[in-house]
Amino acid sequence: MENKEVCLARLHQWFDIEGWSTEERVNKVVNSRLQIAYTRWRNTLHTTYKKLVEEGISPREVCPKVDLSMAKWQAACDFIEDEKFQVKKNKVVLWRDTHISKKNEGQFVNSVAQSLHDIMIVKKSQPVNEDEEPPSEEAILESTLDRRSQYIKGMRHGAEVVRGRQSSSYMVANTELKEKLEEQRIALDEQKKEMEACKEQHSQEIDALKAQMAKMEKLLHTIIG
Repeated sequence: MENKEVCLARLHQWFDIEGWSTEERVNKVVNSRLQIAYTRWRNTLHTTYKKLVEEGISPREVCPKVDLSMAKWQAACDFIEDEKFQVKKNKVVLWRDTHISKKNEGQFVNSVAQSLHDIMIVKKSQPVNEDEEPPSEEAILESTLDRRSQYIKGMRHGAEVVRGRQSSSYMVANTELKEKLEEQRIALDEQKKEMEACKEQHSQEIDALKAQMAKMEKLLHTIIG
């Protein structure tokens, strides 16, 4: 909360935002933009941390960002190495948990989030052939949502962050979720059209075969007399 107040104070010094302190809508927009910046920065640090580990470098021995002090990088390492951050959930369940309103008896934050979750569950339950591997949790998320900047849209990483008022991440996700849901709807419509086309073609082929057999039978009757 203290860091948030510092950011708000600096923004107030640099920019003259009309209605900041009097209009709830403006306040929510500012909170949303701060949340976006924070989430992207945190994910960037996490990606950098993992890359150093993969390269055999101890993350705590080198600060990878020129605009980040060693003390702040050490604090980021503490956060990343915390047991709460390290716990891995089922990714579909994790996505669901981050789109549930705690103030509304566990309901989804909006109908779009509910629809996307339903699509994930359908994809997860679809049967596969014996020689095929079932889709992974990450593959289901990628096909339903999108991948951007090394992380999946709509997914928060790390421990739960306590926020004041309404969670701004919910508001930020609305537009992207609606766009992705529309893409999924269009894709499903295309699949339905392809299935109908195949069904129609198959029906025409059967009709043609029946007509050909009828002609052959008529010809045989003529020959036999």
